[in-house]
Amino acid sequence: MSVEIRVPPLGESLVDAVVGEWLKQEGEAVSRGETVVLLETDKVNLDVTAEEDGVLAQIARQAGETVAVGDVLGLVSGDGAAAATGDRLRRVYVYRSGKASWYGPGFYGNSTACGGALTAGRLGVANRYLPCGTRVTFRYRGRSVTAPVIDRGPFAAGRDWDLTAATKQRLGFGDVGVIWSTR
Repeated sequence: MSVEIRVPPLGESLVDAVVGEWLKQEGEAVSRGETVVLLETDKVNLDVTAEEDGVLAQIARQAGETVAVGDVLGLVSGDGAAAATGDRLRRVYVYRSGKASWYGPGFYGNSTACGGALTAGRLGVANRYLPCGTRVTFRYRGRSVTAPVIDRGPFAAGRDWDLTAATKQRLGFGDVGVIWSTR
């Protein structure tokens, strides 16, 4: 049996989106909760996840196509797909763009504002306003990383985030640029 991957509710006043990028191709295995396609609107970007374990059997709408709430994007087939029926809630992540930079080598061994020492392998971000420990998911060029707020900053004008070297490396981020975040 197959389970349809449909365009979820997009939020208040949004009725359509553009298919951004398929992260899985036809014939590839997918796991329940795994992001399979990205949707873009003028206000938010959305991750659409697989409802069940299985194989991405069909991509019905290609990157660049405009889709409406409820449209079928693709099909997942397999053993896990038979269990899915009816309407179910999907987890939707809303991303916002922000300016980011990174910091690290000159600060290794120093204490962070949220406690603990900064090391080369420590995942985390600095932010001026979010409480220490707040987990934020970042997206950059198809990669995503969830990291906690561990420090205060950045203190450069116009920047929202300072990534640790480990976070920067996992994302494949350059020195300064635009990054997408869930906060």
